[in-house]
Amino acid sequence: MLDYLASAASAEVIKYYKLDTDAANGMAEMSEDEVMSITGGVSPFSIPNGSTQDNVTVLRLAEASFAGAFKSKGGTPDVPIDELPPVLKLGMTSTAPVTYTLMCSEFQIVRLQMIGFSSAVFTNVEQPSGAGATPWLFTFSIQLANKETDPSDAPANVSARATTLNDSVGEGAFGVQQLILDLDTLATTSSASIPGISDGSTTGQALNELFLGAYFDQLKQAGNPVFSYSFTTDSSVGWSPVFLKTVQIQTTPYKVDNVAQQSELSCLTYVGSASDTPPPSTVFPWNWVMPTDADILSGVIAVRRASIVQAIANLIKDGAQSNCWDAHVSLTTKDGTIYIEPSVTPAANPTSFEATDVSTNLEATATAGLEALGQIFNSSDDSVFMSIKTTMTTALKGSVELSGEQLILAVNSNVTSGTLVDGQVVSPPSSYYDKTKTTVFSVGVDSTGKASLQTVSNTLINNLSLQANEPVQIPTGSLGSAFGPDPAYLAAEAEMVQAVIDTIDKALNAWIDKLEPELVETLNACNRWVYPPLDNDFIFHRIGFSEAADLILQVKYR
Repeated sequence: MLDYLASAASAEVIKYYKLDTDAANGMAEMSEDEVMSITGGVSPFSIPNGSTQDNVTVLRLAEASFAGAFKSKGGTPDVPIDELPPVLKLGMTSTAPVTYTLMCSEFQIVRLQMIGFSSAVFTNVEQPSGAGATPWLFTFSIQLANKETDPSDAPANVSARATTLNDSVGEGAFGVQQLILDLDTLATTSSASIPGISDGSTTGQALNELFLGAYFDQLKQAGNPVFSYSFTTDSSVGWSPVFLKTVQIQTTPYKVDNVAQQSELSCLTYVGSASDTPPPSTVFPWNWVMPTDADILSGVIAVRRASIVQAIANLIKDGAQSNCWDAHVSLTTKDGTIYIEPSVTPAANPTSFEATDVSTNLEATATAGLEALGQIFNSSDDSVFMSIKTTMTTALKGSVELSGEQLILAVNSNVTSGTLVDGQVVSPPSSYYDKTKTTVFSVGVDSTGKASLQTVSNTLINNLSLQANEPVQIPTGSLGSAFGPDPAYLAAEAEMVQAVIDTIDKALNAWIDKLEPELVETLNACNRWVYPPLDNDFIFHRIGFSEAADLILQVKYR
């Protein structure tokens, strides 16, 4: 804000006043033409400080009951920015007003004071400048408020952003609101100490009041000062769970040893809700920034665990379901051998990843990460031939763990088969296919300031037991003489087993391979998550997950 004020152009304000017993504060405004006609074209701001009635211009002003004047221009004083206080200082609670500090790049004030009936003293002072100088500052207590506004009335970049968002999902889907200083709640808390003016006299107090009144009257003519803009969502945006119909601002105090402090590191927090009811104040258990990063970062976006987990679940839903397989098995005979013929088809009732209950697991997440999503699928089929019963089972188990700057996807796909003869196990359940694939994605920021995701490791554990493919002798006499040769053998049909393996393996690998670009697109999807526009003002600084698996995106100005 100080950098902005230092570079922002502001119009100069000049006001002149004369004594008037009929006016509310004892002074009435004069026009510049009126003043110049009294002084013969001499500006009161050019009269030397300390002049008396011996100066003919002072004498003329005294005879015209001139009281004083000021000349000011908005911006920052001509002192090093690091010596200035913050423009806004947040309160300790969300309902507390903020402290607003008024400062000017130029400020000159003059005053004519009568001493007795015949003596006049003229005061002419300017705001000091340079390193170590004490600029003239005024502080106020004032409330912040959100106000709906037409996107077309917003600044060009905000209006363009709203257009882009609406174009992505449909006209009217996004609204715009302003964060303003509500000037109707203004209350002065302290005024500048101005030599020769702030002496407690009626005239000095009146000049202070008139200056502040004129300043804020000018602000009101232009509307309440706008500090930022935010977007609200009026309808569903693609698959994103973030439908911000209402946005509430709150103060989030900076904590030291878990105790809230009124600090320059306290921040304004926008809390979005998917309902028409503004969200309640939310206490954040963590600080938004480390003190060492305060000069680097501009803010942080926190997407709560439920939202980011649901987004990931939606993203991997199709892949997860396409890796659920219904089991099918049949038994055939040939030359004294009973063949097990396995096959799989896409599951009729597949499952997908669902959010896990992590409420009892948060204490362990600092070192172990948080399993935020889980999936379990099972299918089985039986085939009976005489006294032989073969059972085939397919299973899929998956998890998504969010830990620091890593997203870890682990998937186990398993196909087993076991056989009973006369109720006795002759071939215990063993695997045709048992593969665990663990993929670790590293979340980060690329050189352009956009989110990046890299596969840092791909671990494959193949627990295949060849026992399922080996012929097994069936106990003599189990099938009876009608069957044929005794003993008989039980074996899996090799080509069909291989077909099952190839089908499942191909689907599993294809799913994992396509996840990386899809996850990157999710993190960078401004039109879905309503992040700041990455190609304009903001870039990401660091991305990761909190201990509670909230997605934390630190942002900074380019």
